[in-house]
Amino acid sequence: MKNSLASTLIVVGCTLVIGTAVGAGVAYSVLAATTPETLEQETALATIPVTMQHFDDPRTVEVTADILPPANIALARAGTVTALACAPGASLTSGTSSVAVDGSNLLSLSTAVPLWRDLTPGDRGSDVRALEDELVRLGQAANTDGALSRAEMKTLTALAAGVGVEVGRTLPRDLVLWLPAPVVTVDECRQQLGASVAAGDVLATADSGIALSPLALPADLLPGTRLLDLLPEPVVLGEAGELPPEVTSAAVRSSDAFREAVSAAPEASSLVLTATLTLQTPVPVAAVPATAVLVDSDGSPCVFVDREPVAVTVVGSEFGNSFVVFSSGDAPRSVDAAVPEEGSSCT
Repeated sequence: MKNSLASTLIVVGCTLVIGTAVGAGVAYSVLAATTPETLEQETALATIPVTMQHFDDPRTVEVTADILPPANIALARAGTVTALACAPGASLTSGTSSVAVDGSNLLSLSTAVPLWRDLTPGDRGSDVRALEDELVRLGQAANTDGALSRAEMKTLTALAAGVGVEVGRTLPRDLVLWLPAPVVTVDECRQQLGASVAAGDVLATADSGIALSPLALPADLLPGTRLLDLLPEPVVLGEAGELPPEVTSAAVRSSDAFREAVSAAPEASSLVLTATLTLQTPVPVAAVPATAVLVDSDGSPCVFVDREPVAVTVVGSEFGNSFVVFSSGDAPRSVDAAVPEEGSSCT
């Protein structure tokens, strides 16, 4: 009986051993049939389709705005102020009249050279040329040759008469209220109706505006015309980053960037405004994973296609993607998802 039980145990044991071996063999056969493909997928370098999109190369830039000190608008005539149109925030405009002294209206004029003498036909000089230039700007006929002609004097007389200013054969220096710009905004009125004034007394102070620093463009910008997003509407910059004429003091003051800077430093006379530069016409770029880009020791970037390096220029990045332009001009359909191995090179 013992022998029979022992024999049975031996048979069962052998059966278990054989069954285990067979099971292992079957499992190995199944794994052997399926694992190589899985392992191959894990070890093989995956590829990622290249996605093309438009890119406007946004860059943050800083613009320094210097708030210029107020300008003094001085009277050249002594007497009593008999008429006055002056209020903070109001405008004084060249070619008009806003003040009278001893019953005579004064002519406001903005000239590049302040008028320092009485002018009569035949006079020559830079002050005459400045007067001629202003006549032209005001839509009047003038030769702009620096010599005051009788015809120009006649034109000036008619212009002055239109705003109630009497000018005869000579333009007296003290009949002119000189303005530093064609239109100035009054900051403070220093005189009042009935005041007794002397030549040189300040009638009002005016906002001198804002001087903007030249725009320093980043060195690695993509080529193309640039827009500056600083004012309520973007403006087109010149090729070297020159600001266009529409970037005036008034326009800058109305911008969110200026208001924010003033709010942060209300007493500052120099403010740093933050703006954005973008391409006027976006360019197509390829979006690839950042892990797919290798930057060589010399700073040259590349990606890999079938483990072969392809030169690119990195123009930006966002959310783990790098935006690249392929040096060859044509983007491949896909790139390797990662740099193939340690020691890889772009050459």
